[in-house]
Amino acid sequence: MAGGLDSYHGTRVNGRLIGAGTGIRSTRLHAGENEIVAGHSDSPIRLAIVIDRQG
Repeated sequence: MAGGLDSYHGTRVNGRLIGAGTGIRSTRLHAGENEIVAGHSDSPIRLAIVIDRQG
């Protein structure tokens, strides 16, 4: 899960805006690579989080 607890500019998780008055407070991360962007879509603050599911 990734959360954007009502931040002003929000957070984008795999292209989905959370926070920033959207009413969406969290979203699930998926297996593989996930992109997190803090703030506007053109923000330089970007993270790649890789979820490795080994069964």
